[in-house]
Amino acid sequence: MGKIIAVGTGIKSISHLTEETRVVIKSADHCLYLVTEEHLKTWIEKESKSSQSLESFFFDSEKRAEIYKNISAFIVDEAKKYESLCVIFYGHPTFYAKSALAAVNEHKKQGYEAIVLPSVSSVDCLWSDLCVDPGDGGCSIFEATDFLVSKRVFDTRSHLILLQVGVIGGDDLNIKDNLNILQTYLEGYYPHNHTAYIYEASSLPGTEPYIDRVQIDNLGGATISKISTLYIPPTEKAHQDPEMIQKIINNAH
Repeated sequence: MGKIIAVGTGIKSISHLTEETRVVIKSADHCLYLVTEEHLKTWIEKESKSSQSLESFFFDSEKRAEIYKNISAFIVDEAKKYESLCVIFYGHPTFYAKSALAAVNEHKKQGYEAIVLPSVSSVDCLWSDLCVDPGDGGCSIFEATDFLVSKRVFDTRSHLILLQVGVIGGDDLNIKDNLNILQTYLEGYYPHNHTAYIYEASSLPGTEPYIDRVQIDNLGGATISKISTLYIPPTEKAHQDPEMIQKIINNAH
């Protein structure tokens, strides 16, 4: 059994491919890919030694969890046939690409080599398009359904990102417009007129991202899709603790 190399294509198609990822795609014995753009599929098929799409798995079930599980099992089985298997996913290979990460971990568990190469994710694009520094005040990132049902702890003085707000409460691939529930929950923490952003990264070079500025109390009526992300800026700067500052100063001497 050979090595699994999980890579990502980034968000803006071929333009986000790193040089390291390009080399791996071209040199691997076989490539499995799950991407959306037709020209990117064509590029992978042309540049790789051999390749196979994983798209057919989405016709076998409507349950996301089951689809991801089946893809992961297939990747691990395919790795037995090659010295090097490149697994290509849209975006970043471990950022909401459960199949890739599960396959990598299972392959390692069985005592074989598996590595992940970094890539550009949708959140990386968000930082750039909205000119946000996540290090300024810190950042929390949650999947929207989990954020609600698990009542995740977060700080309104930090940046908040909620992923998959277009499929809240769903385990399939269809739109679930439950923004009104999210709006009501967020109104318990943020001022009603606090500005938030519905965001979708651009997938093609030269095209603009989708950015819809909306107040928290109007969130329920916002236009969303399956790939929509909600970004909420901090409400204020965090106040510094004088006692902790003094402890740090004293410890430095």
